[in-house]
Amino acid sequence: MGTMDGLVLDPVYTGRAMAGLVAAVREGDIRPGERTVFVHTRGLLGLFGHQEALRRAAEVLASSTV
Repeated sequence: MGTMDGLVLDPVYTGRAMAGLVAAVREGDIRPGERTVFVHTRGLLGLFGHQEALRRAAEVLASSTV
């Protein structure tokens, strides 16, 4: 199921924060079963400066089979 899901994150705020969370999981700082909260506080406006990346993502989603 996870291979069919996705998140669109802006590369400035939320994308970098999520990359840090993923790194913490990979490095073992966050372990399975530990309660973890990811607070998204901003970043939506950062997507508007990346319209080409959004267009490509939309094309990929439209061409993928569900």
